[in-house]
Amino acid sequence: MLWTAVKLRRIQELENPTIIVVTDRTDLDEQIKGTFERCGFPNPIQAKSARHLQEVLSNPVGQTMMTTVQKFQDAADEYPILTKNPDIFVLVDEAHRTQYKMLAANMRRAIKNGTFIGFTGTPISKKFRNTIETFGSYVDIYDHRQAVQDGATVPIFYEGRMAELSVTGSSMEDLFNRLFADYSLEDRERIKKKYVTQEAIATSTRRIREICLDITKHFETHIASNGFKAQIVTSTRKAAIKYKKILDELNAPSSEVLISKLHNEEADIVPFHRSKTEEQEIIRQFKEEVNPKILIVCDKLLTGFDAPIEQVMYLDSPLKEHTLLQAIARVNRTYPQKQYGLVVDYWGVSADLQAALNMFTVEESTDLVHTDYRKEVLPRLQAAHNAAMNFFRDVDINNLDACVQYLEPEIEELHLTSDLSYFQNYIDMLFRILKLCLC
Repeated sequence: MLWTAVKLRRIQELENPTIIVVTDRTDLDEQIKGTFERCGFPNPIQAKSARHLQEVLSNPVGQTMMTTVQKFQDAADEYPILTKNPDIFVLVDEAHRTQYKMLAANMRRAIKNGTFIGFTGTPISKKFRNTIETFGSYVDIYDHRQAVQDGATVPIFYEGRMAELSVTGSSMEDLFNRLFADYSLEDRERIKKKYVTQEAIATSTRRIREICLDITKHFETHIASNGFKAQIVTSTRKAAIKYKKILDELNAPSSEVLISKLHNEEADIVPFHRSKTEEQEIIRQFKEEVNPKILIVCDKLLTGFDAPIEQVMYLDSPLKEHTLLQAIARVNRTYPQKQYGLVVDYWGVSADLQAALNMFTVEESTDLVHTDYRKEVLPRLQAAHNAAMNFFRDVDINNLDACVQYLEPEIEELHLTSDLSYFQNYIDMLFRILKLCLC
């Protein structure tokens, strides 16, 4: 968006066009304005209100304004035409959202002859919501494969975990029987008839406790040991709070809950309310300090949240379509020593993930998420294992001291013929392979 605005400003024939940058979240509005300011873009302004927005558009004189689409509202039955100036360019962020109903219609009526350019990582194609029909054909595509090749993002791996605790498809009956195994058949039928819903299953204390045990073990073994952090996405706000309480009971790594606030809130949710300042401080600590190591969310931080240190998302929520794809992209940010992002699925969204990927063409969706990454990684691991085993064929592979002594001739030869950095890298590589073999 920034570079598009810069290019538009440099086209002399446009004679200093007006640029309106539109998104649908206040945090994204702030983020975009901050990006323009930090990059030295001259005088970006932010719409203070719906009236302020109308005042600017009624007399456009080359400003660059940031606004949310929600400010295109009016008490009148029909939104007014504010300008017919053709030199107005509207850059729409998250163009797959909030661009197909009344607010978007008001925006296009207000800016009668403007040029609308959509920006999105997840274009959609549905009967009444079609990104390409709304904005026109692609101007440019920068896809995930190019981003990974450029080092702008890391690949995303998906792992379905603890399928017996998932809450979709044929596993619902098995899951219910597992959770209520201690009840009589009559009691189970009565409970099932009255209480068995996806939410009831999902927020079962016993189920969440089992998942928290698995998360704790997985996180401490595979994520925290490498210096990375995690995000847990839950189906409800109450589930998020329950995750927090159970993780604390288990002495799991430090965590914080960030959930939305409602009026007339239930008493057990109020203690977990955070002011905007408190929320921003928790996010800063997550990104920059040792603790917290885990953020637990329900309806926050699923889009636009940028925390490179986050490597894994533990997903226990029925996300679908572009919302699902946007959420899992939280783990693809680059960070030192971070080779991949991981989505661990406890809900059972594999079918929904495939449906979301099917919204794209085969070329666009290929390698977007590695859903069967074990088949890709295992052959390389087996080759490394075989090479290491063959190297140490004359020594007891379970005796680490013997293996180190066996390396001494290699060490001496490398030390005489190579610089220190190569020597260190070589030994590090051998011990990494050896560690895999011993595991």
